[in-house]
Amino acid sequence: MSNNEQNSGFATILAFFTGVIAGAAVGLLYAPNSGAETREKVRKTSTDVKNQTVEFAQQTVGAIKEGAQALRTRQDDATDDGDETTEET
Repeated sequence: MSNNEQNSGFATILAFFTGVIAGAAVGLLYAPNSGAETREKVRKTSTDVKNQTVEFAQQTVGAIKEGAQALRTRQDDATDDGDETTEET
């Protein structure tokens, strides 16, 4: 995956979470609740979004580490195959 594709994916994810936060904030501000209720909902929503973002980031990091390990394994296998071919000739 190229660096531009990675940046594009990150930008898409960031835009999604920004939209979620903005939508939740607007919805809460227009809701017919008292100030204390609205603040509590904002706090809860913020905490939920933060937790979801952290979980997503952890999953992404895990997937990247797994992919990197798979690439290392493939590289090692290819190097071993090349060494065997060189020894045979």
